[in-house]
Amino acid sequence: MRYLTAFSAVLFVLGIFAGCKEKQDTTPAPAASSTPQAIQSAEPQSADPAVQTLVDQASDPAAQTLIEQTADPQAVAVIVNGQKILESQIAEEVDKRMQARMKMMREGMEIPQERLMELRKQTRVQVGEMLVDKALIDMALKEKNITVTLEQADESMKKFAEENGMTLEQMAEQISRSGMTRDDVRQQFLTREKIEALLRLQIGDNPVTEAEAKAFYEENSEQFSKPEMVTASHILLMTQGKTDEEKDEIRKKAEGILERAQAGEDFAALAKEFSEDPGSKDRGGEYTFPRGQMVKPFEDAAFGLEDGQISPIVETQFGYHIIKRSHYKEAGMQSFDEVKEQLINQLSNQKRSQAWQAFQKQMHDSAKIEWSASEQALRETMMVRPPMTPRPEHP
Repeated sequence: MRYLTAFSAVLFVLGIFAGCKEKQDTTPAPAASSTPQAIQSAEPQSADPAVQTLVDQASDPAAQTLIEQTADPQAVAVIVNGQKILESQIAEEVDKRMQARMKMMREGMEIPQERLMELRKQTRVQVGEMLVDKALIDMALKEKNITVTLEQADESMKKFAEENGMTLEQMAEQISRSGMTRDDVRQQFLTREKIEALLRLQIGDNPVTEAEAKAFYEENSEQFSKPEMVTASHILLMTQGKTDEEKDEIRKKAEGILERAQAGEDFAALAKEFSEDPGSKDRGGEYTFPRGQMVKPFEDAAFGLEDGQISPIVETQFGYHIIKRSHYKEAGMQSFDEVKEQLINQLSNQKRSQAWQAFQKQMHDSAKIEWSASEQALRETMMVRPPMTPRPEHP
């Protein structure tokens, strides 16, 4: 939607930090995988020469659009209420975004030149819309005599880092790996604060009251059901790729560990010593999960135990498990008090998004926006597409 481009620019930058905050993995053995999720690790985003090739590819003139190869950098791309935005401003931001995207891609990923050119054109259209939005935002702030400073942007960055479990140093490192500069991100947080300032004029600091949240809760009670949950710890001895003789030896080892657990030794200590599930062993093998998240034998054993009870050896495609259940929670409803804060935030965000869309539409509808002929042609090319040809079915 065209009226969300300023928000999209901020989200693009904030997306750099997706996955930076470590989350506890709660699945030792998902049914759809051939290895336990607890021992799977996401491939790190690489900054090695293979990825640098993609970055170079994104900046290669052969991959740029005709408009960027031939246009005068001082040529005007668009005029917004009399304010000029130059071709060079758009091209500079496009380069930054393309390089950031390429750096975030994984090693060995190849992009055909045709697709790269298409992506660059799409990015150019998005950047043009974003710069128009930024100009309109600054005009609206000036009209309403509102000042937003870089110091406010810095505070917003600091708060964002804290909320996502990062120090400012870790955040700076993540920015560097993305191919962007700290100032690039700082400017995006400045835009975020400008949007916040305009939103406060529209809907205030607290757009949703507790009474409104309570009414939503009562009208949508089915959304607040809780599945039955179990908290259990396990010790996993893996058998994947082992011969029958090796499996026999592993089972004997598991039986010895089981005897020690049943004799009263600390289960968490045994898990830390013997478990081959790196996703849980450091916390004593513990997971909390609902039905349907684990492979069936593991799930049946965990839900079939009593609290404090230890299972016999359970075999799955991953190996031999010894499971101890510590807590079971029946299915039920979350109380309003449990969800109140989260619900108020959720409804507030929805209301803010709607208010911002309406305000942006109002700004665009009342503005005089004049695109150059080349930019308008590109926008029409990217926004109006022919219907897709159906894929032929196999005989």
